Amino acid sequence: MGVVFVDTETTGLDPRRHEIWEIALIEENGIEHLWYPSLSNLNQADLIALNIGQFFERHPRVYQNNADIVDELLYLTVGQHLVGAIPSFDEERLRNLIWKMNKCPAWHYHLIDVEALAVGFLNGMDRALQDRVVSGDPPSPPWYRTPPWKSDDVFNALGIDRDRPEFAKHTAMGDARLVREVYNLVMGTKF
Repeated sequence: MGVVFVDTETTGLDPRRHEIWEIALIEENGIEHLWYPSLSNLNQADLIALNIGQFFERHPRVYQNNADIVDELLYLTVGQHLVGAIPSFDEERLRNLIWKMNKCPAWHYHLIDVEALAVGFLNGMDRALQDRVVSGDPPSPPWYRTPPWKSDDVFNALGIDRDRPEFAKHTAMGDARLVREVYNLVMGTKF
């Protein structure tokens, strides 16, 4: 079992009526995949969601066959842990897309959320440093001790520049690349 890094852009937040319009998946070895599934009903889209993801500026207007996308997605994710920023959002929508093709997802049921990993990592590092304080009052607990957290604040605390072009916000590939960067840093697989 390994991991794959995923992100989706959708036509809104409601999984019952909004669809995925962009899927990014990065394999553990760094191979990147980007798909644009066919949409069944853009009329139900949330205009705010489309604007946030820059649908009208970025969508290539060339749709790929959903059956082909699902076959490749199933092949790449079988037994793998899905790693994402709030991966339950992406997993639910990917699962719905797969079910529409009368197929069944086979990824590992444990999803890995890099935001939760990062907060745990930061807290662990902070506590290790506090244990080394020999004299004086320990510093007050940092902001990341209790939720809620802003993801950009968490990533910045790790020293990751969220504004790098390869991490373009609200793009499936930019967000998947960021997820991979955070995971590798926290898990010690990349320095």
